[in-house]
Amino acid sequence: MHRGGAYAGSAAAAVLLGVLTWLVLYQRERLTEVDRALEAPVHRWALETPWAVQVSDVLAVVGGLGVSTAVTVVVVLVLLLAKKPWIALNLALIASLAPFLTDRLKELVERPRPEWAVPLAEPPPGDPYSFPSGHATGGIAVYLAVGVALASLLRSETAKAWLVLPFAVLGISIGLSRIVLGLHWPSDVLAGFAMATAVAALASALFVVPRKERAQPVVSSGPAPVPYSAMTRRRPAESEPGDDAEGALPEAVADAAPEGAPAPGKHASA
Repeated sequence: MHRGGAYAGSAAAAVLLGVLTWLVLYQRERLTEVDRALEAPVHRWALETPWAVQVSDVLAVVGGLGVSTAVTVVVVLVLLLAKKPWIALNLALIASLAPFLTDRLKELVERPRPEWAVPLAEPPPGDPYSFPSGHATGGIAVYLAVGVALASLLRSETAKAWLVLPFAVLGISIGLSRIVLGLHWPSDVLAGFAMATAVAALASALFVVPRKERAQPVVSSGPAPVPYSAMTRRRPAESEPGDDAEGALPEAVADAAPEGAPAPGKHASA
């Protein structure tokens, strides 16, 4: 990814987050109606599917602050040992800044969590607000970012893709599990994804992408330079340039002379 693409991705995610925040602040009732229409079928399905709730409970623990912090610290240490300090710094920044901004936005917006006649889970203590979803933010800002960071240790592009894929699935699943448990509206989860993407893309554009671009060799489109020794070296079989010129000059003059005239260097007989 080039810096332009990273900046564009960050800007697009920030615009999406801004639109969702505006809707929550000024069109909350309409947005909640849309959210409820989307989430109600999921909630009914979850009530009839115990394994989905159990998996979502596990994902809630994996996406929690304790496990996410431990995973981030371990991967940062691995990157430092692998002499990838800027990628380690980038990961630490994303994993800490995105959740911090999410918590501040929650306090600003103060959107209540969904309420259901038959709740499937209890919200975390001391966290009554739902927008944006902290688990959705952490799923991308921690687990997807961890997958991308670890992929930098590999050379094969195919291997990198296969390594990032399960982390991406895990990160997205953590966010979607909050809808299954009925603890967040779909727009909360989407806002969490947008927050994490905006921070991750911007941090990568500032700390990682410029160093990758500087590390790449500059490829010249012109012909390869000829070594000086090759230009000055003369083949043994070749004659001096002056030899050919001296031999060719009398012949050229002789050819150009009028018919019957003596050739240069020769005298006509009496």
